[in-house]
Amino acid sequence: MTDKLGVFPSWLDAPRVLLVLSISLLLLMIGASVTYESAWSKPEQHSRISSMEIGETQAVEDAGHWGFGLAFGMVTLFALVASLMFAAQHSKYALQLKLAVLGGGIVYVATFVWMMLSYRNYVREGPSLLGPFAAPTTWMVFGLWAVPMIFVVIYCVKFDTWFAIQTESRGE
Repeated sequence: MTDKLGVFPSWLDAPRVLLVLSISLLLLMIGASVTYESAWSKPEQHSRISSMEIGETQAVEDAGHWGFGLAFGMVTLFALVASLMFAAQHSKYALQLKLAVLGGGIVYVATFVWMMLSYRNYVREGPSLLGPFAAPTTWMVFGLWAVPMIFVVIYCVKFDTWFAIQTESRGE
């Protein structure tokens, strides 16, 4: 048996899903920490300013952990979307709210994946501009920071019908 949207089986409740997602995040963090050799680059002397040191780029080494970053980000976004969808289970408008949140979640995950792909391309092939910034930065600034506005708009526009508890007036 599934819910009205057909997303969650009846045996799959919010605490179980959030526990599984939390354990997944923990395992990804442990995996990334254990397999990463060093987070620090070796400083070098600046070519023109003798009192300044500069760090080497760690981009090549970081690219080896790209999969951990992708998985961690996606699991985090799944946890956000699942939390928002579980919050709407017992509302008269649950189906509409779940569809809106699911749509926003799909856009959010797609934007994150495009940012990660553009970062991998940036490391392998060098900088490429997308709008005013390097491609990964543009995806982050105009995508990852802007897409959550979908959820804000859902909340603001549909607050009275989807979230607010309708109470009777006492004639005051």
